[in-house]
Amino acid sequence: MYRRAYAIQLKPDATEDTVAELIRVLEDSPKHIPGMTLSVVRKALPPSKYDLIWDNAFSHVDYYTNYLSHPYHCNVIDHFMYRESPAAVIGESLCLRWSELDSDLDAGAATETGADALPTVGDHDGPLYLVEQVEVLPGKTAEYLRVLEEDYLPLLSGFSIRQLSCLRTPAASGEEDIMIVWELADWQTFVNFRNFFQFENEPASTELVKRLSGLRRGGRRRLMLSAAAG
Repeated sequence: MYRRAYAIQLKPDATEDTVAELIRVLEDSPKHIPGMTLSVVRKALPPSKYDLIWDNAFSHVDYYTNYLSHPYHCNVIDHFMYRESPAAVIGESLCLRWSELDSDLDAGAATETGADALPTVGDHDGPLYLVEQVEVLPGKTAEYLRVLEEDYLPLLSGFSIRQLSCLRTPAASGEEDIMIVWELADWQTFVNFRNFFQFENEPASTELVKRLSGLRRGGRRRLMLSAAAG
């Protein structure tokens, strides 16, 4: 059994309805993710600075590895928990993990339970598309696009990711929304860039997310396939 205790500090502006939806999404995870045997969210006890504790477990570490690139995780859970998401509600987090087998805690642990039949990334081998819809704060569209152009696009160098389109609502509509479509070579490309952005590019990525978050008030991002792919 591979287990994690994930402490979550919510952003001050997270609404009760949003938090309730986050809890529902987390607790529904075993319905969608193979090998996930437990997913329970509880309120953290004072004087902790965290608000929620997400207790989750997998029958083997390889199922956890598969979870990291599973579509439910990358789209539905990350909608709330991945800091690059425009709808992220987590301000800070801390993850503790442990296992009945010490070998499970090592990267690339050998498979011993038949879990090697699992796909290593996603459920699709061909091109996929990251569609981002961002609700920008009034008067901040030009600045948001400038930050993307000057600071975000250079990070894509070396990854098989290209911007297919970048659209904005007309100023006279009274809305300031941006819609961006990215094409990625395959699911592994997304996983590699996510790991780079989330961990390897610290602290620059943290500063970039802080800047972008200060210019937007919500939105949605989803990995999608061509409808012809089935």
